[in-house]
Amino acid sequence: MLITANIQSFYTLNEHTKTIDRAIILYGGTFYAITSFLPLPLILIGLIIPRRTRIEKFGTGRYSSKIAILLTAAFLLCLGASFRVGTNYKTPRPRSDPPGYFNKACFYIFNFTVEFLVIVLYVVVRVDRRFHVPNGSKRPGDYMGSTALGDKERGSVGSEGGGAPAGNTAMRVKSEEDVFDDAPETQEEEKGGTSAGPDRV
Repeated sequence: MLITANIQSFYTLNEHTKTIDRAIILYGGTFYAITSFLPLPLILIGLIIPRRTRIEKFGTGRYSSKIAILLTAAFLLCLGASFRVGTNYKTPRPRSDPPGYFNKACFYIFNFTVEFLVIVLYVVVRVDRRFHVPNGSKRPGDYMGSTALGDKERGSVGSEGGGAPAGNTAMRVKSEEDVFDDAPETQEEEKGGTSAGPDRV
């Protein structure tokens, strides 16, 4: 809806339609800005409120590093979203007299650069490993792979030659065959172009 309203506002001369499009754009931009801001107070509240139980370790890296990554990413995304919606709330001005916040630097920094920096941050710090949660985690202790399923996987992985060492299921990434339940014999038949059945030679 936001994309439609934004595009329509550039191709219509109807003032009533422009008013409706502007209201939709302001509502959506405000919603995005508030949503991007929520992680900041929620993380701080979670750090301030005392816990009765010990925080369960998950993924790799220190807990303080995870907090720093979340705060940095949330701040950058909130900065971009707040700038975009803040400039939209300004009184529109003619193209012959554009405001300073409509220059190219602001356009590229607050529309593309902040998101690019967050992506680079996630790649550099390996966010996929730092926040990895094992499959089937439902209750306290599951993050460490201490359930029966986790113990079973540890035994099977440790017994295989090329698998991860026993007791380290947190870093185990399932293969494509495990995810899609492709049997090895089925894959060999597909490669050889033969069909499974009693008449196969």
